[in-house]
Amino acid sequence: MKTERRPETDPEFVETRDLLNAVQQQTNYVRQMQAKKLADQQERGVAQQQVQQNGSQEQQWHYQADGRVDVPFPLSQGQPPVSTQSAQSFSMQNMQTNTSLSSMKAPPPPWLVSEVSALRRKYPSDSFEASMKYAAVERVTNQMLSIKQIPTDGEEPPANMRFQWLPRLKCHDCPGKLYTPGPGTTVENFEIHLRNRLHKERREARVGKEKEEDKSKGGKPKGPVDVEKQCGVVLLGKDQQCARSLTCKSHSMGAKRAVPGRSLPFDVLLGRYYSEKQADKKAHLQRKSSNIPLTKAKE
Repeated sequence: MKTERRPETDPEFVETRDLLNAVQQQTNYVRQMQAKKLADQQERGVAQQQVQQNGSQEQQWHYQADGRVDVPFPLSQGQPPVSTQSAQSFSMQNMQTNTSLSSMKAPPPPWLVSEVSALRRKYPSDSFEASMKYAAVERVTNQMLSIKQIPTDGEEPPANMRFQWLPRLKCHDCPGKLYTPGPGTTVENFEIHLRNRLHKERREARVGKEKEEDKSKGGKPKGPVDVEKQCGVVLLGKDQQCARSLTCKSHSMGAKRAVPGRSLPFDVLLGRYYSEKQADKKAHLQRKSSNIPLTKAKE
């Protein structure tokens, strides 16, 4: 007598069911991705949004190639490193003709905002922001000058001195210091700081504290899923993706192929994953064999 297999044990049925469930769950995921993309676009447009409130950026702020901006001395609203007496006695006519510039802080240049957004996606656990620092600089060398060199007796600054907003990066885990972007219009120098051992210890301490707080509140911390290296199938009944590797056995191949956002087809990424694992294993064996001590030959 021929017995029928239960649907729950039929591999074809299970794969079809998982695929349908995965497709149904992708709607929420796509919405999340769209919301994240919108947030990134809004973050990149911080400088432009501030310009819309204060007028045209080209008319308000004339950024140099490295992001610095010339401003009058002193600022009418701000925190320049000079005394109140000097601020009051400086040429009022100069201040009146530059009211629109001197009454606000220059926003970070657009290229720096864009670089910071990209860096946040690369280092999601780190906390930092773009900022601008008001400083006196030497007119020819653009080197920052000491506060002691700024006039405080009511006289105008010397001809070789000018004042600028300078682009800087602020690390929330390492307070008390501002970091200079570069080289050029990049943040590669600051990325070196993010890989610094002391910074990593401070970051891990903060992340660990946040996890403890989430745990005490009954929450479960969620990290971003890299669909290039991880399963990515939306979990049933949950608003999150599976964080297992591409070889995840909990979800079918069809469900994993249906995950959006991958740069290449799933099968190509899976083949690359196996190749990398094989190469790592081979390199490990080579290192292990090269470290075997040579035995002295018997005489």
